Amino acid sequence: TMVFHGGDGADASSSVAVGGEVVSPPLRDCPETWAQISVVLGVLRECGAEVNGQTGLHVHFGAQALRDSTDLTATEHEAAQRFVRRVTRLAVLANACFEDVLFRMASAEGGRHRGRPFFYRHSRPLEQPLGRHYDTIDELAQSLGKPGAARRAALNLTNIGSSDKDTVEFRQSNGTLDVRVVRAFVQLCALLVGAARWVPEAVRVDPQPLGFHLADRDDVDVLDGDGSFWRM
Repeated sequence: TMVFHGGDGADASSSVAVGGEVVSPPLRDCPETWAQISVVLGVLRECGAEVNGQTGLHVHFGAQALRDSTDLTATEHEAAQRFVRRVTRLAVLANACFEDVLFRMASAEGGRHRGRPFFYRHSRPLEQPLGRHYDTIDELAQSLGKPGAARRAALNLTNIGSSDKDTVEFRQSNGTLDVRVVRAFVQLCALLVGAARWVPEAVRVDPQPLGFHLADRDDVDVLDGDGSFWRM
């Protein structure tokens, strides 16, 4: 939220709050990228920008990272099915295996996730159990959010295949003006994408849904504040 205070010819005590969004072009993980992001966030702070309880940090990854671009022996159908399986693994990792710890990390600065007052309107957690197999990305996407609001699921898959923005989108994180938090969350998302692509066995761990750390359990290690983090 940008807050503009009254200046010349206006009541100095008046102010107007204006919401806004900063959108970057596609970027790569390199020193130049993080230097640019740091500058942009610094300019926002100097202009008086603030992060409120409705602000989110949305991270997009090119869906190509989960596709076979060099396997010339696979048929189009085989390549498509492998892609669906990898995206399904990503959904299982982000929305089932590590959903609880991801949402906790996503609210690291404020200690309260932005979704709670609004019933996760902008970053819906998993609302029904995931199946073991999906034939299409659309079928998988619909399982992650209520029909008609699937793009607001914590893991948004509705852009996949788009000619304009062929991406998977992570919507869990609260907004921030701290480049360290941005970088940590982006790198965490990159690791989940990499695990979905290259480490199929990663999905074999038991699910920890949102609120898992609050459950009354005998397993002290699980309840340990750092236990779920190191498990992930």
